[in-house]
Amino acid sequence: MDEIPALKVPQRYAQLYRQHLLEKGVLDLQYCVQKHSNGVVTLPILPSALPNLDLLSLQSSVAEDSSCEILKIQGPQLSKKGKLKSCQQRIIQAVQTLVVNKGEKWRPELDDDLPRGWRRHGDLVLFGEGCFSQTIWREIGSELWVAVAHALGVKRLAQIKQISQDGFRTPVVTMLLGNSSYVMQVDNHIRYEFDVTKCMFSFGNITEKLRIASFNCTGETVVDLYAGMY
Repeated sequence: MDEIPALKVPQRYAQLYRQHLLEKGVLDLQYCVQKHSNGVVTLPILPSALPNLDLLSLQSSVAEDSSCEILKIQGPQLSKKGKLKSCQQRIIQAVQTLVVNKGEKWRPELDDDLPRGWRRHGDLVLFGEGCFSQTIWREIGSELWVAVAHALGVKRLAQIKQISQDGFRTPVVTMLLGNSSYVMQVDNHIRYEFDVTKCMFSFGNITEKLRIASFNCTGETVVDLYAGMY
């Protein structure tokens, strides 16, 4: 089981300690900050930073009337950044194995052509442009997409190349794996269903979405004017 060092601090001072550790570059962003039922918070620390971490000086710099100590956390939870990195590593391992099994050599430019981020809508992952552009990916074909989907734990893959200048900002999306392009996205308890080849999903503006969702619109017709248009 994985074990990482962490700084245990009182919950009321946790944000101050987190900010200080972040500024000093010793907070391990791969893992989540964890709140505990006994009123303390554990902040993951980079193992390489431990030898130079002076707890008395740290306490004095952040909050003299607080307390802090180093302990070990077993089975730490990955942060969003950590999960993304883990998924990227799985993609790299999967495609490297596939390329080598095809009798090809792995080249540095292939590393640069792999995705660094993506959007997930249910069991579909949507990649942006700027990845999977090398000729070798087209030569491998559908076997590549099956391997990438398996690495990400999804069933469908798509890629958006650009936004069409047709007055409606229609996305130009290609399905890489799977036939149906309809997805369901749950965002802050609001469920959206749409076609990724025709619509784009905005993760922002949630405050306004929740405000509108609180309206009593029984018997009303609601129209979203100028959505997706110039």
